[in-house]
Amino acid sequence: MSDTLQDLVETAKTHHREGRLHLAEKFYREALAAAPAHAEALHGLGMLCLETRRGEEAVKHLRLAAAEDGSAAICNNLGVALTRLQRFAEAAEVFRQAVAAEPDSVQSLGNLGSVLVLQGRNDEALAILEKAAALAPDRAEVNAPLGSTLLALHRPAEAVPYLEKAVAHEPRRHEIRADLGSALIRCGRFREAAAAFNAVLALNPASVQALCGLGEALGGLDRHEDAAAHFARALALAPGIALLHYNYGSALAFLGRSEEARRAFARAAALDPAVPSYRYAAMATKKTAPDDPHLQALEAMVVHAERYPAAEQAELHMALAKAYDDLEAYSRAFEHLKQGNAIKRSLVAYDEEKELAAMKAVAAVFGKEFLAARAGQGDPSPLPIFIVGMPRSGTSLVEQILASHPAVYGAGERTDLPDLVGAGEAGADFPSNVAGLTLEALRHLGERIVAKLSALAPKATHVTDKLPGNFLYIGLIRLMLPRARIVHVRRNALDTCFSCFTKLFDGNVPYTYDLGELGRYYRAYAALMAHWRAVLPEGAMVEIDYEALVADFEPQTRRLLAACGLDWDARCLDFHKTRRNVRTASTFQVRQPLYQSAVGRAAGYEAWLAPLRAALEDAS
Repeated sequence: MSDTLQDLVETAKTHHREGRLHLAEKFYREALAAAPAHAEALHGLGMLCLETRRGEEAVKHLRLAAAEDGSAAICNNLGVALTRLQRFAEAAEVFRQAVAAEPDSVQSLGNLGSVLVLQGRNDEALAILEKAAALAPDRAEVNAPLGSTLLALHRPAEAVPYLEKAVAHEPRRHEIRADLGSALIRCGRFREAAAAFNAVLALNPASVQALCGLGEALGGLDRHEDAAAHFARALALAPGIALLHYNYGSALAFLGRSEEARRAFARAAALDPAVPSYRYAAMATKKTAPDDPHLQALEAMVVHAERYPAAEQAELHMALAKAYDDLEAYSRAFEHLKQGNAIKRSLVAYDEEKELAAMKAVAAVFGKEFLAARAGQGDPSPLPIFIVGMPRSGTSLVEQILASHPAVYGAGERTDLPDLVGAGEAGADFPSNVAGLTLEALRHLGERIVAKLSALAPKATHVTDKLPGNFLYIGLIRLMLPRARIVHVRRNALDTCFSCFTKLFDGNVPYTYDLGELGRYYRAYAALMAHWRAVLPEGAMVEIDYEALVADFEPQTRRLLAACGLDWDARCLDFHKTRRNVRTASTFQVRQPLYQSAVGRAAGYEAWLAPLRAALEDAS
């Protein structure tokens, strides 16, 4: 065997390539004994050490190799070794050297972008990964970190296609599938998210991330029993993760298991005491006492509120507002309400002019003659009961009463109708093109709504859809489903709006975080409801006043049931005993017996509500 230096290196590389690592190491070391600065031998020995989990030694040899030959290949491998040792700042610097050596190297750009993600430098990472993706659109090692970065930057809809491409090329990389599932959840695509997390669990049944993600997806599908079960499985594997306890508590709350939910939220706060949302959730389950430890912790946290992301600052202020309201310290409560809502308002997009114009446009199209000319031509099913009104007006209470009837299934806040309209199924640019829909098309739209609701409870005589904002579509409902029941729940304007102002909503209600915007929205809603009263035929819509309902409960409940075509059933009076999922801001309230404390809700805050009163004007 030749003992020249290059022969030693080539022999080492052959043994290395064919898996004879002990012989490869022997020849690399012999070569380096003869020439300690030989870049190729240093590189080979460094990679061998990396493969055999000798990270520090790998870095040593690769750093010497890079000093002799600063090629992109050697710098990339040194960066990988440093990354595995979690020395991210050093790795980033080395990957920058690789990019400098080969500016259009997809591998170098991908590596640099990935390590910047690990450092939390997402904006910088995004620019680099987008350049890499433009050079190689189908490379999983680029698409995966790019998708993950977009997800971290709260851009899930943009993240999904990159993650899908990465999964297609590397289907067994369960961490990519998990990121895809998380992005799909943020997009509201819960069925697809559940499929992604189930695929992760098929690869790794003990994946806590997948169990937690699947629980979230199932919760989004209103399968809260299944969601709770998956969170419980995850907690059995990782009982020290605060977020798991919080998610478990949320699922329990939807199921009406309030005491268990309270304990889960308290456990989350104990494990991670600096997260405002955990304390906010815990405090929402009970009335605050002056010595409540959550209150004391929040008071300490708010002193340094600027340390938290804006969304958590909003939760921090709203949690304190709730606590001070419980203690009837109204001045302090309102100050935190004002701050929390202002922060939340800065985070949401709301085009007031467009929203109010939409209500006027609906009234202009759906006149009495327009409705009469198309009356009775839609799907004849009496299955749906639409419960509409402003948020916090009592719609959840009314649905709970109806859902306590054995013939009724309470489906909660469904988005079937706005989704249908948003997709252009009711004519492009709703409502301007509704007149162009044929009677057959209207009937078909009604059939689709009925099919979705019927699938939820095939044996039910009626299924409720309690999306408050469906008041915008009452005219369309009459055309599609002329026998559907429509229940409008209304409450004192000031109480309704102020109650909205005390909540951070999960859904699309961006008009509730400014008193002026809130009052003007209510006024426009009230005008549209007055229009519906004027143009709908007698009996097409029953209106329930919240104050009358709680003051004269049984007669009003009898009236409600009769208007919905339901026989009297005394179980509706014990609505708080009905066990069902409630996915609204009223989750805990509808589990309680009837109470009248919400009447006059705004009374303690009269001194600060002048902007709301001015915006409401004569609305009632």
